[in-house]
Amino acid sequence: MNNQVIKRQVDEFGRIVIPKDIRRQANINPRDYITITCNNNRVELEKNNYNDKIKGICNEIIKHFYNVFKNDIIVTDKEKILMCYGENQEELEHKTISKELFDMINDGNLSIARLKSIKITDSEYLKGQYYYIPIKQDNYNIGSIIIDDNNCNDVMIEFMFKI
Repeated sequence: MNNQVIKRQVDEFGRIVIPKDIRRQANINPRDYITITCNNNRVELEKNNYNDKIKGICNEIIKHFYNVFKNDIIVTDKEKILMCYGENQEELEHKTISKELFDMINDGNLSIARLKSIKITDSEYLKGQYYYIPIKQDNYNIGSIIIDDNNCNDVMIEFMFKI
């Protein structure tokens, strides 16, 4: 990332706008959480990274769910595929998610959805029936769980949604 110095005026409510170029470089999106640190006169902003939190919460539960039900499962944050169990594991893990999936995650109104196909990356579609389950933190979507509908029932999906 380039070091940039940009001066901004603080408005009457104490707000500043982070310039679009800096937001793009730092991959800061609407509803992302930012940590603000103040040391003497120096104020630093840092984008929160939920990868470790999502992995920690989901890993054991998803692994057991996959071992019992054998459904393909994909877990994402708002940027990339964090973990994948099933048929597409090696092909998809760590790839950047598609704009369509990013938009679904950012849509705070969307909860559990049953989809006939989903564009998971810019070049990969999942065909067949899939459940989309948002991962929420403080009422904001920070990622998603996508589960193959094969052998799924609504009780299992509701359980995953409550985690």
